[in-house]
Amino acid sequence: MGMQKMQSKISIVGLILAVITVFLLNWCDSTRFVLFLLLTIVFLTAFIYCIYESSFKNSPNKLRPGRMKKGIFIIGSLIFAIVFSIFAYAFSPKFGYSSYVDWQNGTQRLERMKKSPYYKLDDSGAGEFQNIRPLITSTSVSILERLKQLLKLVKEQKNAETIPTQKTDLITLDKEADVLVWFGHSSCFIQIEGKRIVVDPVFSEVSSQFPFFPKAFPGSNVYKTEDIPEIDYLIITHDHWDHLDYETVMDLKFKNVVCPLSVGAHLERFGIDPAIIIEMDWNENIKIGENYSIHCFPARHYSRRGIKRNQTLWASFLIETPTSFKIFIGGDGGYDSTFAEIGKKFGGIDLAILENGKFNEPLSWHMQSEETIKATEDLKAKALLPVHVAKFKLASSDYPWYFPLDKIFELSKNKNFKLLTPMIGQKIELKNANQKFKKWWKK
Repeated sequence: MGMQKMQSKISIVGLILAVITVFLLNWCDSTRFVLFLLLTIVFLTAFIYCIYESSFKNSPNKLRPGRMKKGIFIIGSLIFAIVFSIFAYAFSPKFGYSSYVDWQNGTQRLERMKKSPYYKLDDSGAGEFQNIRPLITSTSVSILERLKQLLKLVKEQKNAETIPTQKTDLITLDKEADVLVWFGHSSCFIQIEGKRIVVDPVFSEVSSQFPFFPKAFPGSNVYKTEDIPEIDYLIITHDHWDHLDYETVMDLKFKNVVCPLSVGAHLERFGIDPAIIIEMDWNENIKIGENYSIHCFPARHYSRRGIKRNQTLWASFLIETPTSFKIFIGGDGGYDSTFAEIGKKFGGIDLAILENGKFNEPLSWHMQSEETIKATEDLKAKALLPVHVAKFKLASSDYPWYFPLDKIFELSKNKNFKLLTPMIGQKIELKNANQKFKKWWKK
């Protein structure tokens, strides 16, 4: 009878934990986190069941107090260690600040957030940033299907191809040269008209909150922070892990950092001096020199560093130099009317850096190649550098890593802009209209 009662209690606990997991899956849009939590719960439930069953194995009708106490102690210690480790990791500096930690006392940052037309408060007083045009959520996927996708992604990661690269020496680079060097994914180094700028640098081997995936493709991580000279302006487009990397940011040397509104809270938590952090709302601009500006514009995306969404703003940026050379940095974001508005406002763009790497399913917060082409035309850009490709595989798909490059290459034929397809680490001469690039991703 005792065994049956214990099994009933374990079943009830397992059911309660399952209900909690389902609730979290609906409340928390970090599917990876919830799947990790679910697997942990299943493991613990199975472990507890085995411990208790072993206590009754040879004596089904009689309790063994000694073994029972020992088992409970081991189980309790294990659960405590796991929970403590998860919380300790989740509250480490690399996660940045959560809204309830940083803004609960009504800081100046919160007051500025409330003044933003893109920050909305609900009846309870809680708020979040919102897109100008709401995102269209994709069809819901079952937990089992997400688990299959996760396992497939891990398998694909193990069988990943080696990415061919070059490595331009940035330390000895002529300071008068106007160049751009792409680091893979959405990271790049820009040196133009006396300023050195780095965008969304990620030099870590992984681009998520988990230490084991998704890993950089073999050969793609050729640059380290020691390869980068001191930067005048570090630009962070939003707080996702594949754009804001704690280890990289902490090791880089930079004089100023420009980021969307409230991303500065993460940077302060990292340990960055608040005096050098410049937070911008959409449609604001700052002067970084005489006739030298950085403009902040909307992007159709979302933010999340931990569990809760949209507590920091996401953005695109435009660098405008004294000679009116204009570089648009799209960050992450789906297609929207903003591109045409920017193109009209500035009379065209010299270089558009736009994402081109989401092919597992159409998403309103990312662009596929056809939309990247349209955005380039809306911006009236003279040249396009497609990014968000060739370094991390963030979602499972049936396409090889180079598929986005193949597709954008074909779609760009006979267009009124120049397609730039450098290898990771290859130097782009920003003011050389005759520079050509090989189709390097094809053997």
